[in-house]
Amino acid sequence: MPAGRPAKPVQLHLLNGNTRHLTKEAIADRIEHEQKLRSGHKDYKPSPSVKKDPAALAMFKKLRKLYQEIEYVEGLDEMIINRYCLLTGEVASLEQLVVVMRQDLDQCDKFLERIKLYQSIDSVLGKLGRDREMMLKLEDRLFLNPTSRVKNIPKRPAKRTTDPHAGMFGD
Repeated sequence: MPAGRPAKPVQLHLLNGNTRHLTKEAIADRIEHEQKLRSGHKDYKPSPSVKKDPAALAMFKKLRKLYQEIEYVEGLDEMIINRYCLLTGEVASLEQLVVVMRQDLDQCDKFLERIKLYQSIDSVLGKLGRDREMMLKLEDRLFLNPTSRVKNIPKRPAKRTTDPHAGMFGD
């Protein structure tokens, strides 16, 4: 994949007035490649772990409703949607944990215990941040989200060149 900006879907180019001056041939080729990357399945379901977490399930239902009209979000995106919903549930749980730990800090009289509580909060938040970064990297590499699939569309069709000297020796 060439360096530079990620490729935009061809429909977005056309909506903006084809500012890159793509030819009809290039537009048709990009549309064909975009169609190959799509599964055509719009049904995706919450995972069992999302069903167990009320905050994650609420986010899943909200996203499913929002994604109904978006062309590029489909059944292939089930895993990433579930992961995002699980992260939403984890963040909600962490926020509740931080509230409880702050209450414990207010009641804690010993300085060393307060430091341990601060360190615990910091380590939990740091681990969550690292996990989110790792998941995003993996999803991009494995083409599990719509943006990464669109980035994989070739910008120009490969031109087939014929050798002008190919028929010279009776081949």
